This record gives sequence, structure tokens and C-alpha cells, in this order.
Amino acid sequence: MKQKLLMEQLVKLFGNEAKNAKVIAYKDWSSDSETAVEEDSSLHKNYQSYGQPLVDGVWEKKIIFTSTETDQDSSGHLEGALRSAEQAVYKIIGIKNKL
Repeated sequence: MKQKLLMEQLVKLFGNEAKNAKVIAYKDWSSDSETAVEEDSSLHKNYQSYGQPLVDGVWEKKIIFTSTETDQDSSGHLEGALRSAEQAVYKIIGIKNKL
């Protein structure tokens, strides 16, 4: 099943020529004991969100922090990093609380 999904993704990215690949080296990092732990395979876990740090003084309105740890809904996950980055962009272009 994973090979089928992998091939479908390669075709989406590179077109039908991807079906003619001579070799496909596939590594499931989630099953590698050096890069993942058992907890990583559990359902979406919410890690602690630290929110936005207090910025005042000379840096107020001049610096925006963006990281997975600042997102309230998906802290500790890629989704949190993406949401945090989107929120920073919205703040820069003047859109309030888009997410």
C-alpha cells in the first residue's frame, strides 16, 4: 500500500514518467528507532504552547515570533509551524486574526 501511495505522489509531482523509475529508495523514518519514538506514532498530541513572547520597548511592533511552539492549536507539529507563519504574514500585511 505504501508503495502505491508513494508512486501516486511521485506521478503527481513529476508526471507519468515517474512510473518508469528504475529504482525507488524509500525510507519510513517513523519506524526508525534513531529518529522516532513510540509516542510519535500516536494520534495528534497537543504539546505545550508557549504563545507569543512579550515584546515591548524598542522592539515592540518591529519583531514577530513564529514557531510551532507559539501556535495554540497545533503546537509541536508541522501544522503549528505553518499556522504560526501564516499568522505572522497576516500580521505583517495588516489582516487581524485570520486563523
